[in-house]
Amino acid sequence: MSYGFQVDIVDVSTEIKTWAILPAAFDELQRCSVEISEPQHVISCNEDPRLKTFGCRLILPDTIHAKDVLRYTTEHHDLETYHKRRFKFGIPEGIKDLPPGNCLPLEANAVWLNGISFDKGCYIGQELTARTHHTGVIRKRIMPLVFESDVTSEVISDELITNSNGKKIGKCRDVLGHYGLGLVRYSDAQGSLLVNQAHKCEAVTPIWWPNL
Repeated sequence: MSYGFQVDIVDVSTEIKTWAILPAAFDELQRCSVEISEPQHVISCNEDPRLKTFGCRLILPDTIHAKDVLRYTTEHHDLETYHKRRFKFGIPEGIKDLPPGNCLPLEANAVWLNGISFDKGCYIGQELTARTHHTGVIRKRIMPLVFESDVTSEVISDELITNSNGKKIGKCRDVLGHYGLGLVRYSDAQGSLLVNQAHKCEAVTPIWWPNL
């Protein structure tokens, strides 16, 4: 039996704002603790649904600043700080990291990031995704990249990644400073890597990954 519901979707992007509340130190195992002083102004405050240790999402009216509802003193950073933390964790987001038509949910680690349910249906690619998850091998995965030097302005999305043997093992998705994300063949990602035959980096296995 199936059910259908008619709903209206309203754009409220000018009325509310989402804040990322992040721990002061980078720790892949530390959960973020949030204490609210003015709950009447808070629309929602929850741990990031992708990964509990990444931080919390605070949703407020556009006219309210996060520091006005938190009990403790916070530092206000720009989006670059948020994205660098995301890259360190290996969490893809948006069309640069997940290009439409050129990205598989299992390669993006969506199973580990609460992005796939094997109890629900139907969605495009459901059968292939479920079959691969239960019986197949995921050879490529989105992984954090750590560069030897700042390469933000020199590396663009989809540039090739090669290992020390010159083998093509994947593509770079995005970079900010010394950190980036790449879709790489996991079994060949050990040791020193090169992006665009010029920029040295290493692919890092996040602590929060399960044992492969």
